[in-house]
Amino acid sequence: MSIAMAKYCAMAGASIAHNTHVGNLSEVLRNAARKNGCRAFHEGAKLQLDDGNIYVYPDIMLTCHPADMEATKYVQHPTFLVEILSESSELHDRSTKCKHYRRLRSLRYLLLVSQHAMQVKVYKPHRRKRPVFLPGIYPAQ
Repeated sequence: MSIAMAKYCAMAGASIAHNTHVGNLSEVLRNAARKNGCRAFHEGAKLQLDDGNIYVYPDIMLTCHPADMEATKYVQHPTFLVEILSESSELHDRSTKCKHYRRLRSLRYLLLVSQHAMQVKVYKPHRRKRPVFLPGIYPAQ
């Protein structure tokens, strides 16, 4: 799913590599989130952006905000977001989605994970303008 002004747009099915990355990262984050009283979501959870007219479905998100802990329809205050980059989504994820994500005051980390290279770019939106590069986090399976 992707961004649409007050609408939802379905994207084509994900690749095996995409699903592997999402599954691996989700498992790690979900375990860490539970230990810290937070919640982790992947792919099917909706994130409300800006004034409520824009919704996206990040590949993975983590929130510790009290309002999000009780939420039933969407998350508004994510702390951590992950997008798995594919050839078809990379431009959209790096431009449109990232522009919106960087406006989130609650966001501490945004990870852009390559499906095709062993590279993860870590952005700290409210701390640093340049990404931190973490090559070779784990190989695609």
